[in-house]
Amino acid sequence: MFFSFFLPMAANAQPMPGFNYRYQVGESYNVISNVRQKVYVNGKLSHEAAFENRILVKIEDVRASAGLLDARYRVIEQSTRDNAIRRISQESTVQYWRDSNGNTQVAKSSFLPQVRGVPAFPRERPTVGESWSRIAQEVFDLRSYYGIQLPYPVDILVRYTFLGEKTSPIDSEQYPAFAISYAIDHQRRRQREGTNRAISVVIKGLSRQELLWDERQGRPHSYQDQYRLEFVLPGGRQLRVVGEADGYIQTGDVMERQEIQQEIQQQLQDAGLEETEVETDIEGVRINLENILFHPDSDQLLPGEDEKIARIATILKPYNHRDKLVAGHTAHIGTEAGRQKLSEQRAEVVAQLLQQAGIEKLIIQGKGSRSPVADNATPEGRRKNRRVEIIILEN
Repeated sequence: MFFSFFLPMAANAQPMPGFNYRYQVGESYNVISNVRQKVYVNGKLSHEAAFENRILVKIEDVRASAGLLDARYRVIEQSTRDNAIRRISQESTVQYWRDSNGNTQVAKSSFLPQVRGVPAFPRERPTVGESWSRIAQEVFDLRSYYGIQLPYPVDILVRYTFLGEKTSPIDSEQYPAFAISYAIDHQRRRQREGTNRAISVVIKGLSRQELLWDERQGRPHSYQDQYRLEFVLPGGRQLRVVGEADGYIQTGDVMERQEIQQEIQQQLQDAGLEETEVETDIEGVRINLENILFHPDSDQLLPGEDEKIARIATILKPYNHRDKLVAGHTAHIGTEAGRQKLSEQRAEVVAQLLQQAGIEKLIIQGKGSRSPVADNATPEGRRKNRRVEIIILEN
């Protein structure tokens, strides 16, 4: 929604007057959106879903007025229960350049961001009520629907109207506001990959948004969106998705990472957990629990391990106002599906014990054996790779 995907700015190009993106090396923030949608199959309600999209963005480099963005996308399942343990269901990363006008260059193999080239502004600052249109793209993942393995771009004509200043309900500040809308009416015949058969790709849709722009930061502040997508799938099934979303950029209060790292490391040593490592990274403060031991190929803790987790919970209590990610890891043994399931189960076991000890705002994720910290060819390396991490997230 907030990111565009066209050509990068030339080295000698200058930012346009009016509204522009701005970048600073090392800057980071989260783009957080809450999505609620209903899915219909052949006109009948199939299911409803509510989830949070969270994009952690860091500016890695700036050249002329273009920034190199490193973005990690996560989809977090939501729950109606208070203090429920949430789960990361999808995660991916992408790196791309975007200039001050929103023009962006990204690998053709990337499915994200989905909407590219929005927002786009006129050269001069618009007057209240002024409208304009720009060509952009929406990129679809049609692997499960049509068997199309590459990202599938569809051109869209986006219409904008400048609404003047509006007050944000998030911080009660005034921001320039824009109405943004576009429709999709796409039908194309193409050969099914790996066969001689042709398929018809039919996509229809509509999006109506209102976006607030943060001129001081040089990026969007927040948005609201109502959307509808319709697909006619091979075999004639009709799939319809109707939803709404609201999103905002969160910079949060800056963590004193080094100070928190030192404090937690000392507290872990005082609690008799000397082997536990603490480090900082872009996400926050990471606690590596190598010495939380499970039975082999099991999510059952060894005797006494729950006491260690209770001591860790005491250390985490001062950070109950922040999200905490509990990530499970395995050694590279067994099948990929088995490793993934086991890592999720171990993360959930630890998160449940932390929750019972009074820790709030927990998110879990299973990472299988995809992020080893040691050589899986040795017993010691495999022991290090069988671990659970707790990350106190900055945003």
